[in-house]
Amino acid sequence: MSWSPLKRVRGRAKIRIQKAMEEYEEEERQNRLGPGGLDPVEVYDTLPEEMKKCFDDKDISMLQEAISKMDPMEAKGHMKRCMTQDSGFPTPIPTTKRTRKKKKTRKKQRRRERRRRNDSVMN
Repeated sequence: MSWSPLKRVRGRAKIRIQKAMEEYEEEERQNRLGPGGLDPVEVYDTLPEEMKKCFDDKDISMLQEAISKMDPMEAKGHMKRCMTQDSGFPTPIPTTKRTRKKKKTRKKQRRRERRRRNDSVMN
């Protein structure tokens, strides 16, 4: 009796399992993508160890210190990938009176612009 059919079945099963795992991993990666198409896990993995520790500890002062020690262009690149909403990284941006006032002013300007457009269309 030959065992080759059994080997073939096992070989195919391994290939199917591997293919299913790859599809599952790709699906998980797609679910993780931020609004701009960056994967936060990949962004985190590309960070220097010192910056990873800062994000893990959620220590902003330590992050600022780590950035000040780095090459300015390199630091800017890392921070841009982390802090933009493209990556889906949690970015706590505190609102201040100044930022709230700017938002309010922008809303008023947009309203005025809409009114002007509507008035010009009606006339």
